[in-house]
Amino acid sequence: MGVKYAAGFDVNYLTAAAGLSITLTQATKTDIVITAADFSPDLLAHAYVLSTATTHDGVSLFSTTWNSATFAAALTAAINAEGAIVAIPWTVTVTVTFSTTTGRYTMTGTGDFGVTFGNLPSRLLLGYSGNQAAGTPHVATLTPSFWIDATLDGRSLDREGDFEPDSIASLSISDDGTAFAGISRTSTPKFRSWIQQFELKRKVFKASNDGTDHWTFEDLWEHCRCEMPFVVYDGTDSMVCVFLPEGAMFSGKQRPGGPADDVHMSLPFNVWHAANTA
Repeated sequence: MGVKYAAGFDVNYLTAAAGLSITLTQATKTDIVITAADFSPDLLAHAYVLSTATTHDGVSLFSTTWNSATFAAALTAAINAEGAIVAIPWTVTVTVTFSTTTGRYTMTGTGDFGVTFGNLPSRLLLGYSGNQAAGTPHVATLTPSFWIDATLDGRSLDREGDFEPDSIASLSISDDGTAFAGISRTSTPKFRSWIQQFELKRKVFKASNDGTDHWTFEDLWEHCRCEMPFVVYDGTDSMVCVFLPEGAMFSGKQRPGGPADDVHMSLPFNVWHAANTA
């Protein structure tokens, strides 16, 4: 098991030009059409629920803006809710699951059904190589977008665990040293810094991906910057992170084997450790 990097995403804007579009078909029944309008809120993540994530002070940072379910659970609920109210209701119950071990989605039904994706971003969001003819189960063969399973099991060179930012306090001392006045913040954000070492180039660069792991670390940086949170799970810590401004550039990578190493890259992370998932 490698370190999991799960970026949050908005089903309205899987890309700048496309939102979620999935159609499910069952013989003699009315099609189920799923769009971003079936999700409220429309901010989700694979495998993790950010709405229940809490800060180091116990505050639910994302509770009002993020969906209260994983994408798999929210999609399951949306499909079956629509299936019950279409003109000719469905007799098939559909379940969508995601395995953090394999990094693959599975869509299963109590009977056969087909799946058609209205655009490429919707298909890649679930990791399918194409539309699915009537049947069950439908097991994806690709790693979904917004999900990276790193090559190594752990994070390396963690600077010092959580640490506080600079300039959280100010102290004034009189000229003769007989009086002083200090002021500081009562609570501070926690920052984190580490290296994801020895990552394969196909998982690092968009130009090097082999199609199986569609989403790369380059995508992670471009998608998140300082705006979108991402979950980092290494088997111990389950952190919701946001890139710091100085860490929001896809730069500073190192070749661990030296200048001639064209197989691996080590990637530096400088983040705000915003919260922890349950």
